[in-house]
Amino acid sequence: MEVIHDACENWGFFELLNHGISHELMDEVERVSKAHCAACREEQFKEFAARTLEAGEKGADVKDVDWESTFFVRHLPASNLTDLPDLDHHYRQVMKEFAAEIEKLAEKVLEQGYLKRAFTGSRGPTFGTKVSSYPPCPRPDMVKGLRAHTDAGGIILLFTDARVGGAHGSAVYPRFVFEDYMNLYMRHKFEAKEPRFEAMKADAAPTATA
Repeated sequence: MEVIHDACENWGFFELLNHGISHELMDEVERVSKAHCAACREEQFKEFAARTLEAGEKGADVKDVDWESTFFVRHLPASNLTDLPDLDHHYRQVMKEFAAEIEKLAEKVLEQGYLKRAFTGSRGPTFGTKVSSYPPCPRPDMVKGLRAHTDAGGIILLFTDARVGGAHGSAVYPRFVFEDYMNLYMRHKFEAKEPRFEAMKADAAPTATA
C-alpha cells in the first residue's frame, strides 16, 4: 500500500504487472469490443465526424468536442448490460466476466475490502467500464482530440490497446505532486459542465435514415 500511496501522491498513476487477469480474457475483451465498434458504432461516428468537420469548415468553433466513440457499461450498484442496445449475448457474458475480475483486482490493489469501504454509498460502490475508440482525425488542426478533463472516480484501471504504445520513464513524465492536482482541481471544480454534456448528447442523438 505504501508503494501505491507514493505513486498516487508523487506521480498520479502506476502500472500493474502480474495482475492475475488471464491474457485470454483480456484478448477476448479487446476482440469483441473492436468488433462491436466496427459493426455498430463506426457509421454513427462517421456521421458525427462529418457534421463536426462540416461545421468547422463553415467557421464554427469545433475544438470543444471529443473525437471519440464511446459507451459506458455500468456494473454496480445495478448493471445496465441488458439495457444497452446492439450488444450480443457473447459480448455481455465477456463483459460480465471481465467486470468480476476487475472488481477483484481493484479490491486487491487497495487492500481487501478497502475499495467498498472507502467509496460505498447507500447502495454500495459505483463501478463501470467505459469502452472508447479513437478513430484517426483527418483535421487535427481543427479538432484537437480529447478536451482537457479530470476523470471522476476513486480508482481507474486503464486497459489500453496493445498496438498503441505509451510513453515511459521520468524523461517523459514530469514528477507530479499532489498539491499540483489539488490546485488544478480547485480551479476547474466549478466550471460549467453543460458543454461536455451537450457534446455527449449530440454524439448519442439518433439520426434519421431514408
